[in-house]
Amino acid sequence: MALILKDRVQETSTTTGTGTFTLNGAVEGFSSFSVIGDGNTTYYSITSQGTQFEIGIGTYTSSGTTLSRDTVLASSNSNNLVNFSAGTKNVFVTYPAGKSVNLNSSNNLDLTGKSIISTSNGNITLTPDGSGKVVLDGLSYPVADGSAGQFIKTDGSGVLSFASAGISWQSVQTTGFTAVTNRGYPCNTTSAAFTVTLPLSASVGDQIAIVDYAGTFATNNLTLNPNGLKINASTQNKVIISNREGIILTFIDSTQGWVVTSAANDGTLALAGAPGAPTIGTATATSATSATVTYTAPSANGGFTITSYTATSSPGGITGTLVNEGSGTITVTGLTAETSYTFTVTATNAIGTGPASAASNSITTPAANYTANFLVVAGGGGNQVQQGAARESGSGGGGLRTSYGPSGGGGSAESTLTFSAGTVYTCTVGAGAGGKANGDNSSISGSDISTVTSSGGGAGANFDGNSGSPGGSGGGGWYTGGGGSGTANQGYNGDQGYTGSPYGGTGGGAGGPGGRDTSVGPGLSVSISGSGITYAAGGVSNNFPGTVRNTPGPANSGNGAGGAASGGSGIVVLRVPTASYSGTTSGSPTVTTDGSFKVITFTGTGTYTG
Repeated sequence: MALILKDRVQETSTTTGTGTFTLNGAVEGFSSFSVIGDGNTTYYSITSQGTQFEIGIGTYTSSGTTLSRDTVLASSNSNNLVNFSAGTKNVFVTYPAGKSVNLNSSNNLDLTGKSIISTSNGNITLTPDGSGKVVLDGLSYPVADGSAGQFIKTDGSGVLSFASAGISWQSVQTTGFTAVTNRGYPCNTTSAAFTVTLPLSASVGDQIAIVDYAGTFATNNLTLNPNGLKINASTQNKVIISNREGIILTFIDSTQGWVVTSAANDGTLALAGAPGAPTIGTATATSATSATVTYTAPSANGGFTITSYTATSSPGGITGTLVNEGSGTITVTGLTAETSYTFTVTATNAIGTGPASAASNSITTPAANYTANFLVVAGGGGNQVQQGAARESGSGGGGLRTSYGPSGGGGSAESTLTFSAGTVYTCTVGAGAGGKANGDNSSISGSDISTVTSSGGGAGANFDGNSGSPGGSGGGGWYTGGGGSGTANQGYNGDQGYTGSPYGGTGGGAGGPGGRDTSVGPGLSVSISGSGITYAAGGVSNNFPGTVRNTPGPANSGNGAGGAASGGSGIVVLRVPTASYSGTTSGSPTVTTDGSFKVITFTGTGTYTG
């Protein structure tokens, strides 16, 4: 028995009551109920000339041409069977609204609360157009049948596909190919090594099996290309390097990708690769043509000991290599002076070279040669009591040489020095004299410059008729003694002694000769550090019998001692372009900035590397 609907089916009936209707024949222009078929059901509607009506499901019987009223869907009797009165009724096939199937306002077929069923064991076929898919309750079904023995699996996001139960082994492969999930491949590399490219996409649980067919992987390695995914959390190719090796790769997720979940012989160590990327450290320019680059070794060595690391410059692609397993420092030579560089570092093992690190900080190599101004002041002379107190003349200031303005003793500014990148320049700072002695010399020296030396200041006289000592600037004489002479282009003479009070001469200074008693030789102001500072003045004289003016020279002034005291220590100052400043010093000098220059002040002996 089937539910049958036909168009334009209508007959009349004079049946009364609530029972089966006897049909009297088709209305003109309509078909009779015989088109429904004997024993089939249909939707019917019965209307009378008055207000009576009934809509329901009835069964047509050809014998007697009757229509039973099996189920009432709606009626004028509160949806129950109607007790039809006498008169002619129209009986016709209808399509009740409550049983209709149609598109809702969203153009969707809404079957809420309804079922799709098949009678008589019939099939239900859903066929989408073109490349469309059948989607039921959010699940997208395959558009074509799978292979025998396969099952339907989900990718976890509603897409269903056919998959094999276990691994389906394929024929022996002898050249490169792209693998398909859930298949196994015997690979023969007897003739040559080749590459297996893994699938472009994979689902969780997919597997691929690889086996060394001829025992030749150690000689001709088999390479696995992850094809945009990962193998053991790495996007790099992996290499199988052991004979008779067999592995099963299982796809885990996008983070780990394909992971070795089963292996024969050497296990996961047989699945080797290049090392991971090192962690970049700090790049430092060490000369106009060289730099150092530090790095930290990667956590993944690819299954083999890392043998070396290579730093590569940008621009230029200039490299430096360090043979080492762990972290270290690489030296790169052959760079260009006054050029900015960054560097990356790669690690290498027996399989190959891994990915590069991130770029380092940017460095700029200094100029190969550059100009440096200088100031060199020697230690001041000193004096002590000998004949008796108050008979000590002033001592001379240390010699003063500079390229940054006039030099001492009336000399002109000297020529600047030319420094070379990588050359070490020694800056020697002379001490002031303690006791009756000349101060120590100060100097700048290097393998590619002429040494610049300033002479220590001369000692003052300390007994009747004693002359001052010559020096950078001369010491003062006492009574009939003469003044010490200064060194040309470094300092002036000390003054002579006198036969009447006051008896002593003062020390000469870088800026002028000594005088009598307290009229000292002046120092010289030099602004190499950015502002003028006066250095290398002469010392005052004591006066017999009771005037004592013992005054030590201040540290790093180069001043001569006043009376019986120590001279001031010297100083060395360099002024170099900031762009050329290497930053490499010893001896703890003070480094300041004046405009576009670095000022390096040595108050004790040290070095500067160009």
